Amino acid sequence: VPPRAVTDRSIKIIRDDNYDRYIIHYIQPHLPPVNGPNEFSNFITPPNEEKKRSANPWEDVENGIRDGDTVTRAYKQNLLPVIEEVDLLLENIETETVVITADHGNYLGERGRWGHHYFYGMHPAVRAVPYWRTTAIDEQTHKPAKYDQGSENSTRLERLKALGYR
Repeated sequence: VPPRAVTDRSIKIIRDDNYDRYIIHYIQPHLPPVNGPNEFSNFITPPNEEKKRSANPWEDVENGIRDGDTVTRAYKQNLLPVIEEVDLLLENIETETVVITADHGNYLGERGRWGHHYFYGMHPAVRAVPYWRTTAIDEQTHKPAKYDQGSENSTRLERLKALGYR
């Protein structure tokens, strides 16, 4: 899901509804890349290349097939658009408390590891996810685009049940 779609839908829901809490989950920096091709999207090995790359750039760094600095730059490149979207979100919603965090961190070379290998034992690079607490004031600087809502035949409760939440 592109980050702008998440931002747009979140702004609309928060402006239109009156819930006590909202959880907004951007997918990035997970794959696929959001701003066109970068090191993360280049998974096909050119015919003249001796070593085969996998579909997992983290494993490729661990196996010496990809350069760690290049993959780290690509990872950050895939995260920057989300940071910009969070800025846009914060100037278009009204709330006393916003907590910005992530579902997990990633190894970026700590202990020679890359990605989020849970089976290695949890290093703080993966487990200790930072967070930032702030507020937000709706300055109405953005009008969210409209997106297809899916089937009009099911209610919100039915969709939540189908996902296992009710």
